[in-house]
Amino acid sequence: MKSKIVIVVMVLLLVSPGITHAFDPDQGETTRVSNNVWLYVNTAEYGSIDAEVTIPVAATPNWVPRISRETHLRYQVRINDRGINGLDSNSVVLSDAPIVGNQYVIPAGESYSFTLLSLITIPDQILPTEEIDLSLRVTNDI
Repeated sequence: MKSKIVIVVMVLLLVSPGITHAFDPDQGETTRVSNNVWLYVNTAEYGSIDAEVTIPVAATPNWVPRISRETHLRYQVRINDRGINGLDSNSVVLSDAPIVGNQYVIPAGESYSFTLLSLITIPDQILPTEEIDLSLRVTNDI
């Protein structure tokens, strides 16, 4: 009985139209480019069985005001599992999915690979002295 419940939950997560399930922050890879600059890359497969889905090409941190969730993928930069606002970060979502306007369009029943690519600068005044575990958590549901 428990295995049936686990299988049903896993299937529902896979077919859910929310992108928050696609980019798992634990799956991202971080590379230190210089003393306070990091490259963050996270790739995931995404699609829906029964509905067309759109995903913005542009990505913007949550703390930036007046940016629509419909036009930008919103994310939070996390350092050592704490949300950090105000960092200089530039991000984009890359895919070979078709683009209409400023969004990728995934037809119902299809899936595509998406890569969230971010360049993040951490100022010296907030640069932790301990080892840094940097990740991005996508916060929109599309």
